[in-house]
Amino acid sequence: MSKHAGSATVLTGILHPCAWDARGAVTALTLATDTEEEYLLRGPSPRSLRPLMGEEVVVRGRVRRDPEGDAVDVLDIRRAEDDGSSFSHNDGYSAALEEVF
Repeated sequence: MSKHAGSATVLTGILHPCAWDARGAVTALTLATDTEEEYLLRGPSPRSLRPLMGEEVVVRGRVRRDPEGDAVDVLDIRRAEDDGSSFSHNDGYSAALEEVF
């Protein structure tokens, strides 16, 4: 599995909130892997991924190495225990990445 910046990769880990707005709503998520790496998720809205928070997930995407922290542009996300089908949500997320912030 390649984790080089810019190349498509598959990462497995637990989704955790990492930023909140003034009302306490989650505005950003990180993926914490079993190798103690953390990646900011970029793409789907945190609201759409609420059912996956605290769950082990498989993320397919492109890793970005940034001075402020590593991030992954999400192409696909699913529960690790699922049969391979992508997570489905209804907030308009598509392959075109939307900014988390």
